[in-house]
Amino acid sequence: MDVPPRLVASRADLEATWPDLRAAAVVGLDLRDERLDWTTARLEGTTFFGCEMPAGVIDLLSAAGAATFASLSDVPFRPYRADLYRYEELTSGHEH
Repeated sequence: MDVPPRLVASRADLEATWPDLRAAAVVGLDLRDERLDWTTARLEGTTFFGCEMPAGVIDLLSAAGAATFASLSDVPFRPYRADLYRYEELTSGHEH
């Protein structure tokens, strides 16, 4: 696959990229109410990190070559994110 990796971290990113999501990392989007025809999407090498999906879409994504990592709501931090952690986030709750 000769598609450069891409980051899709906002609705605007998704609209600009759709339907060619090949090699994209889709991070933290709530896609439950988006009207997307997943059968037309190019999903080879796509990874969805912590995205909320409509019922039944996860199986379709997997069959099309995408990987999905579920949201982890029981941890005290955002494990999937498009930006780096700030120093204050990493040290909050700890005395220096």
